[in-house]
Amino acid sequence: MKTYSFKLPRELKVELDKLAKANPNITRSEAIRRAIWETIEYARKHERLPPIFQDIYDGRPFVVTSIKIDDDLDRELGLVAAWLKTSKAEIIRRAAIHCVMSMKRKTDEYVGKYVRIRYGLF
Repeated sequence: MKTYSFKLPRELKVELDKLAKANPNITRSEAIRRAIWETIEYARKHERLPPIFQDIYDGRPFVVTSIKIDDDLDRELGLVAAWLKTSKAEIIRRAAIHCVMSMKRKTDEYVGKYVRIRYGLF
C-alpha cells in the first residue's frame, strides 16, 4: 500500500465526508479508490479525464487529503498519468470530485410541486 496526498477544495472534502458517513458500507478512502478505477477506465475509453466544472477550483480554500492505494492501482495510475501527461494527484483529485458529484446526485432530494422524493444510498 502506498499513501497519496492531494489537495481538494475544503467544501468538497466536507461533502465527501458527509456522503461517506451516510453510507456505512463504504469508507471515504474506499469510495475514492473505486472512483480512481472508474476514472482510469473512463480515461482509457475516452482518451481524457472526466470533465468537471472548472469553477470548483476558483478561489476556494484547499485542504490536503490522503488515501492509501494498493500496488495494482498505483501501477495503473502511473500508466494513465504518463499517457495523459498529467500528475497522479490530478487524476486522484478528478476521481474524488467525480465521486462526490455522482454520489450527491444519487442522494439528493427531488421536490416537485406535488411530490417529494428522497433517493440514493440510504
